[in-house]
Amino acid sequence: MGIYNIDDIEKTDYTIKITAFDNMMKFEKNFISNLGDTLTLQQVVNELVRITGVQFTGNLPAYTVKKLEGFSCREILGYVASLCGGNAIITRDGKFTIVTPKDN
Repeated sequence: MGIYNIDDIEKTDYTIKITAFDNMMKFEKNFISNLGDTLTLQQVVNELVRITGVQFTGNLPAYTVKKLEGFSCREILGYVASLCGGNAIITRDGKFTIVTPKDN
């Protein structure tokens, strides 16, 4: 049901217990960028892709933000998602995207 990264394997005589996480765990790194003082959301997402190795799928609004320092990639991803009015998720093919509520 998706792509997972194995974190731990415990073997006993009769069982194997595997602890695995989706690609969101790759966002537990420091966000370090040298792109400048004002960035578009697309530039921020491109930096997240560069740092984490996790591809992005979707569209982003043409917002600009001030330089982001002192945060983890996961915190930056949450910030981007909140600016888009949505939540960040990992898709079944291992990419990250922003999902937003739909009007009915």
